[in-house]
Amino acid sequence: YTMELRNMQLNMLARHGSNLEVRLSWDNSDFSLVASLEKTLLTTYADEVEDFTWMTVPLGYYRELHNNSNWLTDFGRKYSYPVSVYGISPNYFEATNEMFTSVGESNETTSLSLGEQLYTPRGSQGIATGSFFTKELNLELSPRSTYLLIFDRSNTDLAFETRSIFTLNSCPGLRMTRQARRYQAALASLPLYMKFGDFMSVSLVGWRTLSIKIRGGLEEYDKVYEGLSQLSRRRGGSFSVWSYSTKADHLDGVKDFLDVIFVIIIILFMALSFFSLSSSMTANILEQAKELAILRSIGITRKRTVFLHIYEAFILVLTGSIIGCLLYTSDAADDMQCVDLGGRRIIKKKKK
Repeated sequence: YTMELRNMQLNMLARHGSNLEVRLSWDNSDFSLVASLEKTLLTTYADEVEDFTWMTVPLGYYRELHNNSNWLTDFGRKYSYPVSVYGISPNYFEATNEMFTSVGESNETTSLSLGEQLYTPRGSQGIATGSFFTKELNLELSPRSTYLLIFDRSNTDLAFETRSIFTLNSCPGLRMTRQARRYQAALASLPLYMKFGDFMSVSLVGWRTLSIKIRGGLEEYDKVYEGLSQLSRRRGGSFSVWSYSTKADHLDGVKDFLDVIFVIIIILFMALSFFSLSSSMTANILEQAKELAILRSIGITRKRTVFLHIYEAFILVLTGSIIGCLLYTSDAADDMQCVDLGGRRIIKKKKK
């Protein structure tokens, strides 16, 4: 159960992509809220916040685009795959949890970060996709290796010729994989995202998540979380605040409760095992009464016969203990593989 709880914590963190996240409603188009949140982070929590980044809603959720019908396809439209296109800030991968970023292919000749590559002249010609798409569409990171990004509108299809700037095997907060998964994400710069959606102003863009990277430890995380939660209540719940540390506390409480339950179960089983072993040894001695009498008749002392039975009981207990230790060691080894990924230990404590 410890491994299962750790996996739950890890999957939860991977879905959000960062330890602290502000999530706006899907239909939110109030740009003043975006400005208010940024002002709060840059003024009130300037000492605690190291970095923050925005991600938009997927293009398929806008009203003029229906049924999430965005597709990546080759020019012959022989292979078509649904995709959700998001716009991200240039520092997206620096402000989110880097442990969930796995790069498939990228331009190794540049020193720019992944997000910054989308904002270059080369990046304005394409998007970032999961490695699955390049494998299925037989694409390369080349200007000549292009495909179609199609948006189904109510009256006609809108198609853009584009290419992959880089590919990802995994991405914090988004579904980008090497395997076939429905509605994988694709990433675009905000100018290209606005071009895809035909937005005339950035104020018309729908913002979905604000990922925040904190400078410091748990105290700083809790301080920013409480402050943003109070701001959310004052704004009538127009956004929600998610913190990994609070969710980890809940799972840690569940783990502590299960630990107590299992300790009680272990004590009960140990008591049952003790009485079972005692009754088994007593019955064994009674069944061996004739053999004991023969041993005594040939000169074996009472002390020696008692030692033989104690030795037999010791061998049984030792064998059971060794098997139990081997099972525990195997479980502990598995646990150590993700000890740095579970619980609040993902957030480093500030050194005093």
